[in-house]
Amino acid sequence: MTRLGGRVLVLTLVALGWSGALASSPPKVVRIGDLGSKVGVLEGYGKYQTMAITLAVEEINAKGGVLGHKIEILSEDDDTKPATAVRKADTLILRDGVKLLIGAVSSDATMAVMDVTKKHRTIHWNSVACAEFMRTTKFHKYYFSNEPDSRMQANALARYTLDKLGQTATIIFDRIERNGPVSTLIINRPQVKNALDNEAARALGAALMAIATLLAFIALIALLNWPLTWLGEVTGIAAAIGKPTNLATIFGYILAPLAWVIGAPWQDAQVVGSLIGQKVVINEFVAYLQLGDIVNGKVAGVSLTDQGRLIATYALCGFANFSSIAIQIGGIGGLAPERRHDLARFGMRAVLGGSIATFMTATIAGVLTWLGS
Repeated sequence: MTRLGGRVLVLTLVALGWSGALASSPPKVVRIGDLGSKVGVLEGYGKYQTMAITLAVEEINAKGGVLGHKIEILSEDDDTKPATAVRKADTLILRDGVKLLIGAVSSDATMAVMDVTKKHRTIHWNSVACAEFMRTTKFHKYYFSNEPDSRMQANALARYTLDKLGQTATIIFDRIERNGPVSTLIINRPQVKNALDNEAARALGAALMAIATLLAFIALIALLNWPLTWLGEVTGIAAAIGKPTNLATIFGYILAPLAWVIGAPWQDAQVVGSLIGQKVVINEFVAYLQLGDIVNGKVAGVSLTDQGRLIATYALCGFANFSSIAIQIGGIGGLAPERRHDLARFGMRAVLGGSIATFMTATIAGVLTWLGS
């Protein structure tokens, strides 16, 4: 970096117009301006620019300078703003008398400074900014750059992709143009629209697959509920407990101790456990609808205390259910089909983790309510 920077500085100071003046004048200090972002989002670029200039100038001065003349660096912070960059550039050129201005860092600030260096006929060296306009509409004879612009970088990346991978490289731009011997095609806006349409169609397919998988999962639950319900009716279990012996009821009894542990009164534990079972087996919307019917007295013989209602409200607030597994497999699996088996493998773990999170929330809400009462 120091050798390259030194060579560029020497070439800039000597070969670009100062050789006669410097050689015929007594030794003096030649000032160059370092303009860039010293703080903020682009401060890294600005600091590296300053470091590179400093290293190059130290190497040049250690060897006697340029034709016997020492170089002095004057650094200014442009705040990454074009207006500030213009003001600082004017100060460096008119007040401080710099003969070479390096910077700025951002493309907007650099293009604004180009108008200043053109006006004052000051050599302008850009080492960071890469907007294409700096070598087209904004270019002037005092401007130099060792930084490839954005189009050059894109073309280089496309060529590398073609050389290494042997695939077609496409760059999105505002007009149609073929660049060079390789198949680098710059496409226009209608082609961009077609690409967006294709991606939208792909996303719609993934959404439809998720819906279809969800419906299939709910149908599978209904298929399991039918023999369980029939068995309960035949054996008289359904009549004895006053409820159909479906998965939600079974989960209700199984999860009643859990409902009690997270804070539901024991008299509400079976009802809250049943709601948790519906939420896990089907989804939280069905469970909340059932909770609403119970709270509004629409379910005969079933009621909840205020504490039980509170615990149920928080315990059902989550997406951890079997239907979510179906949505993950159908939706995300449609975007990454090769990872579908991973989604299926981790589905039950995700349901367990999500359920534990909602149960902890319900417990904390119950404790805080109890403390505040």
